[in-house]
Amino acid sequence: HDTLYVSSNVYTLVVGGEAVAIESVDEAIPEGSSQYSYQAEVSYAPDTQYSHTSPHDSDPWYAQSLNRSTSDPNPEMSVDMELDNYAPYRYELSSGSAPQEPYKRARIKVNVWGATDMVGNAPDHSLKVDVNGSQVFKQSYDGYKNQVFSQELGDGYVSTGSNSVKLSVPDNGQMLDFQNVNEVVISYPRRFVSTDGNSLVFSSSGSKFTVTGFDSEVSSIVRKNADGSVDALSTFEQGYCDTDWGCTVTFAGSGEQATYYVYTDNVPAPAGTSSAPAAAELTGDPAEYLIIAHPLFVSELNSYPGYLGSLQ
Repeated sequence: HDTLYVSSNVYTLVVGGEAVAIESVDEAIPEGSSQYSYQAEVSYAPDTQYSHTSPHDSDPWYAQSLNRSTSDPNPEMSVDMELDNYAPYRYELSSGSAPQEPYKRARIKVNVWGATDMVGNAPDHSLKVDVNGSQVFKQSYDGYKNQVFSQELGDGYVSTGSNSVKLSVPDNGQMLDFQNVNEVVISYPRRFVSTDGNSLVFSSSGSKFTVTGFDSEVSSIVRKNADGSVDALSTFEQGYCDTDWGCTVTFAGSGEQATYYVYTDNVPAPAGTSSAPAAAELTGDPAEYLIIAHPLFVSELNSYPGYLGSLQ
């Protein structure tokens, strides 16, 4: 159940829905270069503060306040954003019959809203954003408004590892300038490397992919298409396995935007990508209880004994 106060392990019960049919597809791997990178994302958006002035109808929570006043004339906050396997720009023409998705540079997005509305026509708020010590943008806006500022980051702004994002409130002539920071997001080009040695989930419109960094050979590749259909890829090439790069797999893409789930035997199939069990008829013989199980719930088991102890 999703509420204003609970956002983990959200599930939805649907009555009368049809199970997604998974088609096994045999697609030849095209010649030529594999896709160079895909767009990954890291974010800072903890729900730590509450405000009834939130412009979001269903979300009054935000991460942190930036309040400029006479007692604090230079408010600022810094966030460390960890990027792994960042893929810097390279000039490379696609060869063979595997056209690549165009390279996309890193981009920063900052979501804030104003918490003061001063008299007069001058803008109420001013926000400055620096990435690794270099100014990315400086923007002004007015009133209790929700604002999303987005800016492409040129070459050299970010790199693999920790990247510092600093938000500050320059003096704009107003006596008070209160702002609430809701979210900071960096999307960036990432190399095709498993995130944990057992899996990689990514979205791309490429036609050929090579993924490295697996602890063992890949056992299943599932593609979820934009129309909601799901394909299980039956053709993929297991590459070499070594101590530096791990195990490698190469497979074909559809050439259209889709999400790919690449897994070894050590990871259960993701929700929505495995065949559903046969539907049960419960109208004549209704069930007494319902069990909802999913691998995402496993991490919560460690806290369950403590919860039971608190009830005694």
